Amino acid sequence: MSGTQKGVVYVRSRESCKALAVKLGCDYYHSGIADESERQATLQRWATGAGENRWIVATTGLGTGVDIPGIVAVVHMEQPYGLVDFVQQTGRGGRQAGEVVESVVVIDQRKAWIGEHRSDVEHLNHQAMEWFVESAGCRRVVLGMFMDVGLREAGMDCEQLQAELCDRCRVQHARQEEEATRDAAEEDNNRVEGVEDEETDHEDEEGTAEEEDGEEDEDESGREGEGESDSTLSDEPPMSHSNRFREYIQEKHTRLKEWRRWLMEVGSNHCPVCYMQWVRDGRTAAWYVKIIHNIRACPRVDFEKLRVWRKGLDFGEYDCCWECALPQSMCRGIQDRENGSQGWSQLGCEWGDQVVPLLYWIQGDATWRDKARSVFGFTGMHADDNDWHKQQQYRRWLGRARRMYDEDMTNAIAVWDMVIREVQR
Repeated sequence: MSGTQKGVVYVRSRESCKALAVKLGCDYYHSGIADESERQATLQRWATGAGENRWIVATTGLGTGVDIPGIVAVVHMEQPYGLVDFVQQTGRGGRQAGEVVESVVVIDQRKAWIGEHRSDVEHLNHQAMEWFVESAGCRRVVLGMFMDVGLREAGMDCEQLQAELCDRCRVQHARQEEEATRDAAEEDNNRVEGVEDEETDHEDEEGTAEEEDGEEDEDESGREGEGESDSTLSDEPPMSHSNRFREYIQEKHTRLKEWRRWLMEVGSNHCPVCYMQWVRDGRTAAWYVKIIHNIRACPRVDFEKLRVWRKGLDFGEYDCCWECALPQSMCRGIQDRENGSQGWSQLGCEWGDQVVPLLYWIQGDATWRDKARSVFGFTGMHADDNDWHKQQQYRRWLGRARRMYDEDMTNAIAVWDMVIREVQR
């Protein structure tokens, strides 16, 4: 590497992130670094080349919302969860015109784990990555089939795109050059034989050609067989798979856009519980005045009970913002363990009471309880908010990690997403 060129090594877990960085003697970056100034300083050192090492080890936290020029090498130490994850992370590189990026995925015997209760599109995202890794054909063809929705480039290979050759196309290109060299040598040999024995020229050439044709067919057949054995998948995924995947990409962007719209409209001046009812009733002008209050003044919610209930929520250490429950890609709130204490302090939450009051309120509604049961198969939601054990079952379930829209989130956000979907129908 030269100048401001740099590389990034992606791992799946924060523990692996720190451990590998120590081995490589470089910095590491993940969204769970509690000190925001330290996190930004680490990123700045790497981005400007001020650090001692041009490499950084990172989790998926670096794959979202970070635009840094000069990245020419991207290494995945494990197979990414899905093709979307891979594209987001390798997309950090090649931001400057003419920049060539080398992307390497290290494959071991362990497959990227995906839970059995994930949605069909999450499984499809995972399968698309499997296709990308194992397909015997051009890598760009697989990428285009899944990612280039409606574009002319969809399904085109490296040569058709006049792009840098992927590893599959480099091998194919080398084989073609080898065959061309061999054919040229054989042609030269035939000319020499023809000059030495003009009288038997036609007869010898016919015999030689037949033998050579047979040998060439056999050789090519052997090579083709070897190429096919490298993969358990066909070169191209079924069209139905790629179409469904593209629909998922569009759906994902729509859902995240709706989340942000909800957050911006509720803001700090509207009650999320009453806002939900207002949206469900068609956003009538007459009803709007009834949502202009914060959750503390809501006639539907006993705020003191909500406050006590909220204390029982138990999220993973860096799974989300503990104040608003949103993923850290949407809220910069960080849990910071105070020196010498057993508790956590909350720093910089952006959204406050936008989500958690809804999670509390819907458990008292039979319709929502039935909906949660049908969507998630969860039966631990109960109306009796005086039964601590029943409440704790629901709260623990809300705090469990869940992968959604290609990010690590929680069941709490899955329930919130369910509510938004339902009320906006």
